[in-house]
Amino acid sequence: MTIPFLKLPYLIQLEVFKQLRYQEIFLLSLCSKNFNLRIQRLQLSPQIVSYVLGTNEYQVFVRNNDMIPHLLVHMKNVSEHIDVDRHVLRNLGGKSLKCRHDISTRTSYSLDYFDSDGALESLQNHVNILFRNKPRVQLDTHFFHNSVINDVRDAIIQYEMLGRRELDAFMTAHPNLQNLKILSTLLMWDIPPEILNIEGLSVDQPNITVPMIIERFNGKYLILNNAQLERLTLMTLVMGWRKKMTHHNLRAVIVKTYDPIRDIRGLLRSLGVRRFDGLRRPRTFRFDSKLITLESNLSEEIDCSNYYDIQQDDGGKWASIRLTTNKVRFFVWD
Repeated sequence: MTIPFLKLPYLIQLEVFKQLRYQEIFLLSLCSKNFNLRIQRLQLSPQIVSYVLGTNEYQVFVRNNDMIPHLLVHMKNVSEHIDVDRHVLRNLGGKSLKCRHDISTRTSYSLDYFDSDGALESLQNHVNILFRNKPRVQLDTHFFHNSVINDVRDAIIQYEMLGRRELDAFMTAHPNLQNLKILSTLLMWDIPPEILNIEGLSVDQPNITVPMIIERFNGKYLILNNAQLERLTLMTLVMGWRKKMTHHNLRAVIVKTYDPIRDIRGLLRSLGVRRFDGLRRPRTFRFDSKLITLESNLSEEIDCSNYYDIQQDDGGKWASIRLTTNKVRFFVWD
């Protein structure tokens, strides 16, 4: 005789749920209202929920304290006709959604849906119901979408082309944004001030307007990849900070250049740097920003024992700088 799962003692149900992957938990949450309520009682508390939006598909990942991403659901919008026997109605965030389960392998599946109206909003509503701890929301979008994921704090934009209209609309839709990574070709020279004032900004594209970004950036963390960095721009950044004239909130600048940096020793002498004495500041710099969760090759802690140091005028803060052929790292110590 078989016993329905929901008839089992609660502690046994709890132990079973603990053995499941996030994908399996999400699937069970669609089965019935009772399953959904059982899962809510688990009080799952991921730290981050990330929405990855493609043209015809959505993926949601969750991260716990270890920051390892776990796939929660993969949804695909399919337009082909299917037999009535192959689709089911599932309650997704309070809305009935016509869908089917596409099991690709023993360990992977996708949820194919056929009614796209409101699917994204329903998806976020469903995730919010499962995770009542209000985890940090991140967005990775590959196309301009009118639907809004609410309360986004960190985002990656990967549109093929990005103009001022799209960028303004994105910033208006996400007023709580703290960190932004742009992987699009920018069709503008003048970046909106709202972007230059956020906490963390990363831009990866050739021929970006480095002087304008560096001179006007008023946030904490700035990362520029494939940049053309002129000696004057670097001098302006460091000396403006040293004289307490600019970049009052700055914590870190990382620039990767596609042209080699020349006369590194002469540049360091011009900046008036000192060798690290092991006493005046810590050996390692630690990012306290979620911007690093958008940068796969950037660790939370960076060894700065071989960096040179520079102090603000009148006994102000210390900073450390390292110059290599194609990279500049500049960190400010609190």
